[in-house]
Amino acid sequence: MSTILVYLPTADGNIKRSALEVLTQARNEAQKNNLAVHALVVDANPENFTEKAAEYGAQVVHTVKNPMFNQHLNAPLIQALETAIKSSGASYFVTPSMEATKDIMGALAARFNAGVVPDVASFEIIDNAVVALRPVMAAKVLQKVKATGSLILVSVRSGSYDAVTAPVAASANALSFE
Repeated sequence: MSTILVYLPTADGNIKRSALEVLTQARNEAQKNNLAVHALVVDANPENFTEKAAEYGAQVVHTVKNPMFNQHLNAPLIQALETAIKSSGASYFVTPSMEATKDIMGALAARFNAGVVPDVASFEIIDNAVVALRPVMAAKVLQKVKATGSLILVSVRSGSYDAVTAPVAASANALSFE
């Protein structure tokens, strides 16, 4: 079974709301396309967030633990994301759009030769491709784009979806990180 992996960034002891919105949409797409839903938490104490990820439908919660993740650092974060993508066997990697998303997505795309659809207002998976609407021209026009590949990376604008719970019993997978 293919996997959709959702990165759940944290701040101030919580998973960011935009990440739960993304997880909700990823779960919906997974149900329509017979995909497994995995989540990833990279934090100094990621185990604190596994229950919340399961509450929003993550079947497997991958965690990367290191005190350095008390602050945002692109290089180790990219390394942690790469490890999780490989470990989960993800076909789709989805993250909320953030300030550092361009750097992160660009580095991951180069490492995996992946398709990228950044900063979308909405997305869906159709015939193993991601079809998305992206705001262009100062967000006055929505452009329909399509990405294909063995791995497709998507970043989603905050507020694009509602965060809706759908609790499942999730398993935890602590990934090694050095």
